[in-house]
Amino acid sequence: MIQIREIDHLVLRVLDLDTMLRFYCGVLGCAVERRQDELGLVQLRAGRSMLDLVPVSGRLGAAGGAAPGPEGRNLDHFCFRIEPFVEDEIRSALGAHGIRAGATESRHGAEGAGPSLYIQDPEGNTIELKGPPAHGAREGPRPAMDAEAIVQAQLAAYNARDLERFLACYSEQIQVFRPPAGVPALEGKAALAAFYAAHRFNRPELHARIANRMVLGDKVIDHEVITGLGEPAVEVAVVYEVGAGLIQRVWSFPA
Repeated sequence: MIQIREIDHLVLRVLDLDTMLRFYCGVLGCAVERRQDELGLVQLRAGRSMLDLVPVSGRLGAAGGAAPGPEGRNLDHFCFRIEPFVEDEIRSALGAHGIRAGATESRHGAEGAGPSLYIQDPEGNTIELKGPPAHGAREGPRPAMDAEAIVQAQLAAYNARDLERFLACYSEQIQVFRPPAGVPALEGKAALAAFYAAHRFNRPELHARIANRMVLGDKVIDHEVITGLGEPAVEVAVVYEVGAGLIQRVWSFPA
């Protein structure tokens, strides 16, 4: 039996890649995770999901037929789950970019009924921005995030340099090891916060790309390529141990 957990990725065929990148990264906070310019493919991290942009002039896009336009859409709409959903702040952020949003209404989604509004990207694709379910509206318990999902969530927060969201993925008793040392280099969430505030999230070009990933039960092993810390890029193998829905221990092995 096939069981769908969530949207993995969406692919949009686009006319103006630069304009669309400014919208999805500059307005909605996505981050470029991978580019294959020879194919005509840019992959954006959108929370736990991916959004792929494929220029119609590229190798992949040309295979899809006519470009999207008023008489032919790629899709009806897609929905991004927003957390937190503070309507005034969302409208203010959109308005700063000249984007008008539709009325906020309660609509049903994967987690139940909750507030949402619609906007359009520069090429007319409709996007629903959806908040959490209203109290008591959820149908059934929310499943706990698995090991890979929580590690992916902290990666997205890392690339967004969002310290609060990053720390929310870690246990209060987090231990970070840097072998061959046998004692933790960082211990406790306060120490983790101080290090990343002073040495990572103050760097505007910071970005981590996953070159390879392996998941073994409660452990996630990532080969990470980190840019923005100087030249050359830093390569590390990182082992994350997850328990009770949070990262409990981390081992970082430099290349």
